Amino acid sequence: MATFEPVPEQLPASPRSMRAIVVDRAFPALQQRNFRLFFSGQLVSLIGTWTQQIAQGWLVWTLSHSPLALGVITGVQSAPVLLFGLLGGVAADRFERRVMLLMTQSSAALLALTMGILTALRVVSPAHAYSLYLVAALAFGLGLVNAFDAPARQAFVVELVGKKHLLNAISLNSSIFNGARIIGPAVAGVTIQFFGVTPCFFINAASFIPVVMSIYMIRAPLLRARRSAGSAFANLREAVDYAWHDALARDIFLTVLTNSMLVMSYIALLPLFADHILHQGAPGYSALTVAGALGSVVAALTIAMSSQRIEGRRRRMVLSAIGNSLAVALFALSPYFPVSLLLLAVAGWLGVGFLARANTTLQQAVPDGLRGRVMSIYVLLLMGLAPIAAVQLGTLAHFVGASSALAAEAALSALLITLWNWRPVKLKARA
Repeated sequence: MATFEPVPEQLPASPRSMRAIVVDRAFPALQQRNFRLFFSGQLVSLIGTWTQQIAQGWLVWTLSHSPLALGVITGVQSAPVLLFGLLGGVAADRFERRVMLLMTQSSAALLALTMGILTALRVVSPAHAYSLYLVAALAFGLGLVNAFDAPARQAFVVELVGKKHLLNAISLNSSIFNGARIIGPAVAGVTIQFFGVTPCFFINAASFIPVVMSIYMIRAPLLRARRSAGSAFANLREAVDYAWHDALARDIFLTVLTNSMLVMSYIALLPLFADHILHQGAPGYSALTVAGALGSVVAALTIAMSSQRIEGRRRRMVLSAIGNSLAVALFALSPYFPVSLLLLAVAGWLGVGFLARANTTLQQAVPDGLRGRVMSIYVLLLMGLAPIAAVQLGTLAHFVGASSALAAEAALSALLITLWNWRPVKLKARA
């Protein structure tokens, strides 16, 4: 007697397979093996990075008890991105980005290990007057690594997932970056409380092992060495010409520049708002930081699960940038702590919405041969100008008050972003 077996497709899906289907539809970038490797490595490494960032700040404070020293070390670490970030973009268009990332991530691990050893051996300690100089030197070294790592990493993502799922991949990366902003400081706080700062540097050094291994395991037909013709100066000029003469790229860069210089620097004033304006002290500062990070994580995951269609993205990008500016302006004027928490969560949500869409739109539009250099301009405007933005906001706050200074700059940002983007520009992804 003939027997009949049910067709596999007609069998009820198991809960496990249903979850897999949901995940694949919500996060299609994770279907790509190469991106899964990169994503999992970054997930661990970013927690270590934030752990070290908090530990380094506390170390500088214990060595100096000087707000000026905290600002100087932060500036020293950011300066190489401003000075050498564009050269990092040239390198990302000349050489295989996978190899570059292996070198930069390994170098960052070595710097973290060195800091851990120096603090463990008490070479860096309050007993030695030269300790701050050693910390500054290592911070500068890390900034130099970031100047070459950031453009390569930004441009590398499209090689892992292609342009179709680029927004999904960028949003997922943003979600783990902002998630690490919550987990990393918590790990650092507990570790410093019970064991001191030294283990934090070793934790960060160890966190680079998964990301180096994951990058080493990545293989794809798109990964190939690059050889841009001409000198480094000619390569830079080509990228700058594109950034200025392409209407879409110019509008994005002007919007990122405005947001970076007038809005994002509010983070530098959060301790002041928490203590002197909202009267919540150190716990309030922590809560404000977490509120912004939580809003960013929710936005990143929401955008990752949203439609990948390019139509309407520029409008949403501009509205998010304007909304982010207005949320920060309202935060500056708020005297109520719960309202301030809510406004920072909204600001984090809109800020990530703006940056994820700006990054994706730019990478989908830029020619492949220019991607590393163009993204180095993006990184320069987003990260390299941070110290200058913090100084100018702090100076204005000194003369007119923190609330007035931040509210005025954020409102000006909303106005300028509106002006930069008043005319329509058709979005078209290059194949």
